[in-house]
Amino acid sequence: MHAAATAFNEFWLAWTFLTRMPAPVSVDYSESGLNRAARFFPWVGLVLGILCAAVFWGALQLFGSVWVAVIVQLIAGVLFTGAFHEDGLADYCDSFGGQDKQSRLAIMTDSRLGTYGVLGLLSMLALRVSLLVSLPVVLIPPVIIFSATVSRLLAVSLMLNNDYVKVQGKSKPLATQMELPSFAIAGIPALLS
Repeated sequence: MHAAATAFNEFWLAWTFLTRMPAPVSVDYSESGLNRAARFFPWVGLVLGILCAAVFWGALQLFGSVWVAVIVQLIAGVLFTGAFHEDGLADYCDSFGGQDKQSRLAIMTDSRLGTYGVLGLLSMLALRVSLLVSLPVVLIPPVIIFSATVSRLLAVSLMLNNDYVKVQGKSKPLATQMELPSFAIAGIPALLS
């Protein structure tokens, strides 16, 4: 496959992994392709940030309330991603109840939501809303775009020098090392946002 076609496919692999929105093209899936697609996670974040910022602006025009507009864009973001990141945060918070590494890992793979997970989600959502509404209205859209991009860059940066904690797992294809040239590609949207 030509380099541009490979990159195009990897972007849409990243899109289908991080969102619940279908790709407008047929995607050729492979574990190695999904691993390489991680360099496009911030690019997907940039697009999601633009979509959420547009939802915010539209809701602000429709309802005339910054609070309502921030909450509507937050709901849109959760719907766009299928609560992918919120689920991960809840699993992580629930793991605080574990006594050792093995019990924490077991808790993180349990599909049930515990007290720590609920409290973590509520705290994170309240903090996100509070921080956004505390900004001047004109800054909210760029902050939404920037945070959606940089948060995914931060996640990708962990692949530079960290190994996946488990031998098996649903994210295992993403758990290999990332090389600096791929990370540089991942960093471009942070500069654009």
